[in-house]
Amino acid sequence: MYFILFLIVVRKMEELPVSEPYFSLIKKSMKVVEGKKKSPKWGNLKVEDKVRITNGLESFIIEITGIKWYIGGENNLRDYLVSETLERTLPGVKTIEEGERLYMSPPISWTADEIKKYGVLAITFKLL
Repeated sequence: MYFILFLIVVRKMEELPVSEPYFSLIKKSMKVVEGKKKSPKWGNLKVEDKVRITNGLESFIIEITGIKWYIGGENNLRDYLVSETLERTLPGVKTIEEGERLYMSPPISWTADEIKKYGVLAITFKLL
């Protein structure tokens, strides 16, 4: 007698908290790239993964369509913002310097050491 074992791996859907105005801009498809440190939590994301975007009151699902890792440069955050463009990453922000300040201030509060250690993931996605 033979037994066949099927192993089904179910990945937990990650939940990504996003504050305003970026929650609404993602929901309206005006912000199409999300930047994250490649920390242990976000470093395992894959193309086609589903992620729940939430502002604490509402949520919706996105599907990841691409991931690019900015690491090893002189300034990974600046490289990310220049390459991916402010229009796609931080709509309404006028300068790269302002974009860098946003990532380094609350509620995001990245540090230079974290950016150097982890690099920046540019996560592109589509709404589901």
